This record gives sequence, structure tokens and C-alpha cells, in this order.
Amino acid sequence: MGLYTTFQIYAFKVLPDIQSDTILNFTGPKPFSQDMSDEPSESLVLGNAPGDVPDEIVLGHNFRRFFLSESYRCSDAWTRRLQAPLLQKFDFNELASRMYEKHEQQGITSVVDMQILTAKMDQLTMSNIELMEKIMFQYRHSKTYNPVDDSIVEAVVRAYINLDSAERLLPLIKDKFNYGLIPDSYTASLLMDYFIKKGSISEAAHIAYEMMLQEDFSNNVTYLLSLYACCKRLESLSDLTEEETDGTEEEEINWKRVKIVDHPHYDDHFDIKDERHLLGKTLYMLGKQTEYGLLSRTLQLLGLGLWNKFPRAINMLENWMSTQNQVPRVVKMFESLMSAQDNKDIVMEEQLTMFAELLEGAPTRDPEAQEKDFYLRTLDDEIAKLNLTPSHKTAYLETFENLKGKLTSEKRISSQKLPEVVEKLVKQEILKHESSDIKSHQEQIMRYMTDTDKAYENQVKEYERSQVEQDIVNKLVSLAEKEEVLSAFEDRKEMVLAKLRKKEETIYKGEKVIDIDEEADKKKKSFIKKKK
Repeated sequence: MGLYTTFQIYAFKVLPDIQSDTILNFTGPKPFSQDMSDEPSESLVLGNAPGDVPDEIVLGHNFRRFFLSESYRCSDAWTRRLQAPLLQKFDFNELASRMYEKHEQQGITSVVDMQILTAKMDQLTMSNIELMEKIMFQYRHSKTYNPVDDSIVEAVVRAYINLDSAERLLPLIKDKFNYGLIPDSYTASLLMDYFIKKGSISEAAHIAYEMMLQEDFSNNVTYLLSLYACCKRLESLSDLTEEETDGTEEEEINWKRVKIVDHPHYDDHFDIKDERHLLGKTLYMLGKQTEYGLLSRTLQLLGLGLWNKFPRAINMLENWMSTQNQVPRVVKMFESLMSAQDNKDIVMEEQLTMFAELLEGAPTRDPEAQEKDFYLRTLDDEIAKLNLTPSHKTAYLETFENLKGKLTSEKRISSQKLPEVVEKLVKQEILKHESSDIKSHQEQIMRYMTDTDKAYENQVKEYERSQVEQDIVNKLVSLAEKEEVLSAFEDRKEMVLAKLRKKEETIYKGEKVIDIDEEADKKKKSFIKKKK
């Protein structure tokens, strides 16, 4: 029997996919077991080979296994980018100060300068983060058009994640007009993975909403993380903010003169402010992405309910039931999750109940209410027009109860749990697509490097060309000034000669010399006197 020993090592030395700050305790000897669990405080026991001291790996209380591995961040490739010779020429704080002052004086921020500055944001601290946000605002409002490309957005996101302050980034992402930070699929995945690991499901869901607004769930990793975040957000449905106005108190109206009265228009997409509607439309879009299957139908039905689109949801439910003899096609990603019974079932039971509650609590509008004057209408008035009337709500409730009874009698309601199905799907599928994302993004980082180098070279050449042009202009101005000095003497000579010629044109009358101009003036005065 060997001595019993206890020691600790960092988790990443043993299990790369475990969070790097997790501590594993080793204690031995213990019996051999191959049981492995992802739950905290469970044991992993190593094999007892001859001559070895068997050790037990006890997973600490802070152990959590997440969907994406640490390698997804492509930290090595990003570090190589930061070590590029071009970036080594600049100091972050000095460059930031110069850019801020230049914009204050000239109103211009260079695209290349912004790319270099954001690439150096690994040096960002909480003490200069406000200055960086001001520079991002200035960049967006530069006199010259500046695109906020993916390399800038990714660099900003990485810096905020490294500072553990990504929550501060959400308002900037939402304010697209003033900051223009639109995450691509990879950057959105980074943010959602970060928030999910922190347990900040609300923030992760808001990133999914941003991808919905872009109508882009083409990336499988982004799709799966969005699906997980939104389904987890459903667990706190009562906490979702719903913008409601209290009609009992009248707010004071400030009137001002305008040239044109704009008609409020609600586009039901970018204008959505109610998080229930954002979550609903995102779930509906995620469900459409799956095309068919029990999960698809459940997400679409619940999504339309949250989005307040009950007529469309009831019609869709009727169409699904009318195709009961058809076997729906299942997307390859879901084949391992869906059985034949799952394809036959229409919707999951819990989500069907949730949809019924949403329909019962749906807001209504008075169809006979007098419409406001044109100049008094607001966006809230346009949103209210989309609500059901009481009679329509009653009719849809009756139709839904009939459909629900038919589903129950035909045993087409599934007892599966949505969170379990989604979590199983994400765990099973995300690692299959992770490696391809890593490879493609490492190549993308290399393109960032070459693109920045080329842009910097072009900017230097443009600067040198402008300097040559300015030197030529300065020389021309100097020559013009010298020419003006030289010509001044020639002009003086001409003036003297002209004066002499004028004296020669005088008229002699007897002994008195009469100037021609003086004689003309005298004649003019005498003529005026005669007229008077």
C-alpha cells in the first residue's frame, strides 16, 4: 500500500475542455472505476496499473463543463496577430490620445488607425475604457465614411471579455447608429459562450436577438448557442420586460414647430422593444431553421405566441394536424433526437400549455375606439393596432381548445421536455461543428493581418503623396510671392513713366500752363451753372 497523498493541479493539464481555473483534487489509492460524470463533486478514478499509485480525481465544487472548448477562442492565432511588426510600432494609450485629439480638431478618424487601435485593445483597462468608447463613437461619426468591419468588432469584443465586462458592451451593440458594432457569427458565438459560462442567460439571449435581427443563423455553432440561450431564457419568462403604458396618468406634452409631421410606422422587426416579442420572433426563426420535426413545431408555435401572432399560430397548428398521415422530413442534425413517434407528435405538452396561457393573457384593443388625430399618433398606437379584438380573442380561444382536444384524443402531444431536448442536441452537435469554425477563423485572423498591413501601406503612400502635393503647393506659393515682389518694382517704373507722359500732354496757352484734366473740370462746372 502506498502512502495516501493529496495534491492539486490545474484542470487544463488533465482535461482540456474543463474551465481553466477549476482545481482537481487527487487522492489515492482507490478502486478502479470508469464512471465519468459532468456534475460537480463527482469522482473520476484512474486505472490501477502495476506499479502505479491509483489516484482519484475529485472534481471541485466550481467544476462546470461548457459547450465550447477554450480552443474555440483561437487565442494562439490572435496572439500571433498582436505580435505582428506593424502593431509593435504603436503604443495603445499614445495612439488613443492622438486619435481622440485629431477628431476633436478635424472631425476625422482613419479606418486604419481604428483597426490598429482596436487590435491593441489587449492593453485596455477599466481606467481608459471610457476614452475607448468615446473614440468608437467618434469613429462612427467621422466626416469620412468609416465601415466598422468584423476585425474591429471582434477586437472590441475580445477586449471586453478579457476585462470581464462584456455586459457593458450590450448597450453599444444595440445602439447601431452611434457605434455600428454588428457582431458576425463567430463574434456572437464568443459572446454567447462567455455569458452562458457566467450564467448570464439574459445577456446571452440578447445576443441571439441581435442575430435574429440580422436574420442570420447560417452558422451551426451560433444557431445552437442561440437555441440554448433562448430556451433557457424561457425559464424566467415572468421576468421578461414588457413595455406597457399606464393610461391613468397623462404625461405633459411638449409641443414644438416642425416642417413635416412624420407618420409613425412600426416595422415589427427593428422597432421591437418588448423582450417577449424579441424572444418569440427569435424562437420562431430558430424553429423555421430546423424546417421539420417536433422541436421545430414546438419552437414555432411558442415563438408566435410570445410574438403575439396568434392567428398565424392557430392556422399553422391546423395545417400541421391536417397533414397527420404524412411523415415529415427531419433535418440531418436532428435525426438522432427524433424517433418515429416524435415525428408523429405535433407539439410538446408544456409549450402547448404555455401557448394557451399566452393566448388567454393576450392584450386586446377596442375596435370602436376613436382614432387619434394624425399629429398625435405614436409608435405605441401603431403597436396597439396589432392586438386582437375581444371577439377575435374569444374565437381563437375556442378554436384552440378544439384543436387541443383533438390532439389529446389522437395522442399527438409529446411529453418530452424542451430544455432536455435542446441541451442534448447542443451537447451532441456543437463539437462536430466547432473544429471547422476554429479552422476557418484562424484563416480569417490571418486575413485580418494581411488586410491591415496592406491598408496601412496604402495609407502611408497616400500620406506621402499628399505631402509631395503640399510641398509643390508651398513652393508655388513661395514663387508667386517672390514674383510679386519683383513685379512691384516694374509696376513702380510704369507708374512713374505714365505720370511723366501725362505731364507732356498739357496745353500751353500763352505763359500759363493748363492741365487737361483741370480744364475739363472747369468746363463741367461752367456748364452746370448755365443749366441752373
